[in-house]
Amino acid sequence: MKRIASNIVAYLIKGFSKLPLRLLYVFGDLLYLLMFYIIRYRRKVVHHNLVMSFPEKSTQEIHNITRKFYRHFSDLMIESLKNAGDTGKKIPKRIHYKNADLLHKIYEQGKSIILYAGHYGNWEWLSVLPITFRFKMIAFYQPLSNSVIDDLIKKSRERYGIVAVPSASAYKALKTYNDEGIQTLSLVLGDQSPPANGNKVWLPFLNRETAFLVGAGKIAKKLDHSVVFPHFRKISRGNYEIEFILIQPEADSQSENPYIKGYARQLESSILSNPPLWLWSHRRWKLNREIDQPK
Repeated sequence: MKRIASNIVAYLIKGFSKLPLRLLYVFGDLLYLLMFYIIRYRRKVVHHNLVMSFPEKSTQEIHNITRKFYRHFSDLMIESLKNAGDTGKKIPKRIHYKNADLLHKIYEQGKSIILYAGHYGNWEWLSVLPITFRFKMIAFYQPLSNSVIDDLIKKSRERYGIVAVPSASAYKALKTYNDEGIQTLSLVLGDQSPPANGNKVWLPFLNRETAFLVGAGKIAKKLDHSVVFPHFRKISRGNYEIEFILIQPEADSQSENPYIKGYARQLESSILSNPPLWLWSHRRWKLNREIDQPK
């Protein structure tokens, strides 16, 4: 029964994804009203995250950011849905690059890139990058337990030429490409909350000590990949500008994680520039540094 239900959901998603984006945004408006006013989807989580991150802001300011976040979040869900049915002609026209030359220059230097992104702007639409850039693009992901939905999401992300690779195989896959002389552009979302028993680095971030995953930075150092952060600007509904920002390694050449501080600073800077574009509904601060430290 679960598989039948999953297949029905998959067919519905495929059907809706073929509708024009302007029509899908009507459903997005309804989705916003449902999540913000009726279901109040993770409202307590969003409110707590915002209050802790911006203690200087008034109650009204926090409310305004919350409302704008849910509007953007609704747009993001609709835009991700549209990604599953795009033919490769519509969505790429909605992504504008401020400095594509940076990536072209790195390619001409014969290097690969770790695209160290966050849940900011529209990270799902980064899947269109293979249309513009010559790198072999890799996206790391955590497979879902539901194989039907997992396959649908995987195919959606691979629509423009991305190769989806399970996160557990990240280093092995990139080293293989490296050894074969294939230049890669690897998409990594670095603002996930690390597992309690995983490798992590604690850094000041949005007014709190925050745990960051360290795998991507280590891979970049081992394989000598450049590290680039994609900063999103939302020009209008369904139109984004991406500025590519090169993250320089720390001066300490012995550091095992030479890019993590630069990544955290850049992500924080992007969030502060337009707070509603970040995923505030994520339980980002599940870990506590005092509890995490060995006694």
